[in-house]
Amino acid sequence: DAAGSPCYGAPQLANGSAVIRFFDGTTPIGTSRIDPVTGGASVRVNLISPDGVNSPVVGSHGISAAYSTPALEYANSASAVAVMSVGKAPTATSFATGASAWVFGQPVSLAARVTSPGVLGQAPLGTVEFLDNGVAIGRGSLTADAGGPIAQLILVAGASPLTAGTHLLSARYIGDDANYAPSQSPGLPQTVVVGKADTTTLLSWQIDSSVPGVRAILTAMVSVNPPGGGLPTGSVQFVNGETGLGSSPLVCAAGSSGATVCTAALTAALSPLGDAFQVSAVYTGDSSYNGSSSNALTITSMFAGQLAVTNAASYAGQPFAPGQIANVWGKGIRLADAADSPEKLPLPTVLRGTTVRITDSVGVERLAPLFYVYPTQVNILIPDEAALGLATLKLTSGAGDSASVGAWIGPTAPGLFSANASGEGAAAAQAVLTHADGRQEFLPNLAAWDPATNRYVAAPVSMGSATDVFTLVLYGTGIRGRSSPQKVSVLINGQALPVRYAGAQPTFVGLDQVNVDLPLSLANADLLNVSLTVDGHASNTVTVRVKP
Repeated sequence: DAAGSPCYGAPQLANGSAVIRFFDGTTPIGTSRIDPVTGGASVRVNLISPDGVNSPVVGSHGISAAYSTPALEYANSASAVAVMSVGKAPTATSFATGASAWVFGQPVSLAARVTSPGVLGQAPLGTVEFLDNGVAIGRGSLTADAGGPIAQLILVAGASPLTAGTHLLSARYIGDDANYAPSQSPGLPQTVVVGKADTTTLLSWQIDSSVPGVRAILTAMVSVNPPGGGLPTGSVQFVNGETGLGSSPLVCAAGSSGATVCTAALTAALSPLGDAFQVSAVYTGDSSYNGSSSNALTITSMFAGQLAVTNAASYAGQPFAPGQIANVWGKGIRLADAADSPEKLPLPTVLRGTTVRITDSVGVERLAPLFYVYPTQVNILIPDEAALGLATLKLTSGAGDSASVGAWIGPTAPGLFSANASGEGAAAAQAVLTHADGRQEFLPNLAAWDPATNRYVAAPVSMGSATDVFTLVLYGTGIRGRSSPQKVSVLINGQALPVRYAGAQPTFVGLDQVNVDLPLSLANADLLNVSLTVDGHASNTVTVRVKP
């Protein structure tokens, strides 16, 4: 405080023009009018810098006051300098993990909040250090937040420094802001255990139609359950009931969607147990991931008896799909007495006395429409109404001979037709060039007969100019049941391309069509390997040749 002369009372003016100014050194820090009763004045000062940031105020300050007035009866005066020492403001650091357990690959955010209780003005700035059993594992910078400045450190559980095992976590504010003191999160460190992540194993299969017999290509896909992450290692064991079929290493690579998938595959020769087998896959786990088992799948064998069924386009075995064209093959049984095919639509269900009855998974029996019969082969249409699941196909010839085989019916079973009707080589396809003015040009056949090999080979077609759109039209079967067009992609030399159309071809029964626009950048590739993925199921591969 500053007071006037004691001889004449408190110095003041009626208009209140007498004031006392306060200084920190030579810097003004406040002004106050004189109290008419006490003759004193005071100001309250927050110990922060006037520029609004946390410039240092910690240390010694020379505080003085000066009285000034325009009145003639009182002289101006100044006080002696009083030394005032300012120390760092106390802080409190709060820290919580929010969980007592994490799993391998889980993203983890460590957060600590720093406040200065009872201190007005700017909030603390600087750095928080995060500790594991007293050892620093990382730092975070304080940023503004409604509840007080907060610092974060993003880590991944299972990776250094948060390796598998038990961790004793805490946080401390190191006090690198000149105005605020360090502080440690209170109490004992918080215990968090990093353990193995859970996994899910899915099994898919198809019959290996390259060798007649009971052979299946088994593929297991292992994924990490949230919140875990990363890529599992180890191996997958394949079993038929309680009988081991073999094991394969888990391999992680980019899938058709671009995302990394981890799979193991095995071609297994199944011991004859009848027409069906119960096969499952068991991921054994590793040091970071728990093992998991797939559901058991029922696999029906090719030529487990006298009949086998294949996709009419790809010649692959199981599964099949409603509305798909399929081939029925006979071994040791005469399927028809001679070749025959219908002359008109609708397709008949009896040709030369031969019938094919399909009993679906809910027990409904239907006669399959027939495209063609021959003593060793019958081409059929899987009924559109067939329920999904394991069906039984029974063929009866005109002579009364009969045989049955199991057939798995799924939503899709994509196959692409080839020019040689073999499921490989030159595609049975067309190409259309759409010019800039909207005109469409249907290009010549994409396959040409080669007398030297006695088969069709892919014939090169021009992809046009930069202003043209080159559309490849593929023909297949087992595609129309796709869940959505977005779940269909065409792979060209490994590059996934979206389709313009994927569904039933409007003219021919059982025939499906896929339209895809090819980028002009493929023109110099010459040979294109073309396949199809529908709801995760891959087709066979056919070839197309292009040129600029």
